[in-house]
Amino acid sequence: MQGTQYLRNWLARSVEARKQSDSQDIFTSLCHLAEDPANELSVDDIVSHTLLIWFAAHDTTTSSLCSMMTMLGEHPEWQEEVRRELLALDDGGIGFDQTADLDITDRVFRETLRQIPPVLMIPRRAIDAFEYRGFQIPANSAVAVLVDHIHHSEQYWSNPGEFDPDRWLPQRAEHKKHPFQWIPFGGGAHKCLGFKFADMQVKVFLYHLLRNYRIETLREPGAGTRYVPIPLPNDQLPVRLLPL
Repeated sequence: MQGTQYLRNWLARSVEARKQSDSQDIFTSLCHLAEDPANELSVDDIVSHTLLIWFAAHDTTTSSLCSMMTMLGEHPEWQEEVRRELLALDDGGIGFDQTADLDITDRVFRETLRQIPPVLMIPRRAIDAFEYRGFQIPANSAVAVLVDHIHHSEQYWSNPGEFDPDRWLPQRAEHKKHPFQWIPFGGGAHKCLGFKFADMQVKVFLYHLLRNYRIETLREPGAGTRYVPIPLPNDQLPVRLLPL
């Protein structure tokens, strides 16, 4: 793609200059690491890692926030519940410890990512040959875990098409039927390192937004979502923000 190649070329041209910089960003840090031959980081390695971080840390969070805005606009009763919880916090701001105590906000966020996961599939490569439901998968085959399919499977979720944050309550705990039934950030040893950061980022955003504005969706029925390369509203998510 032209856009990707443009970014790769721009980053590659910037490597030498960043080696002389004292900036604290991740791109500059990778450039400094490459100065030590023991790290074996080529220019192509630096560029690839930087592009991956841009996509993983920016685009997926953008998608998640758009999905949250969509769900809160379509379900005003839950928007009010989240607002009530956030208004109970101190006016001085919100810290990391406080984000962990936001039960309602957390359930709404988790249910949103179940409905619209920011990454629809997790690509992997088979180390060994194996059989799956009668299909023979050779070693080194490209395989993918379909996140959206698992998140809407009736095997794990009751009424999976329904937006129901209460399914995350301890007394229901639908998410505990299988360790990998909710995987918007992957799972196991390779689970996304940015999960906690994304969680905090979304809750801080909602803290500042919902304490000051009410979200009113202006989307037409059936506007829908495009899912490639990441889920985003087809109509660019028109909303009206009403001051409280």
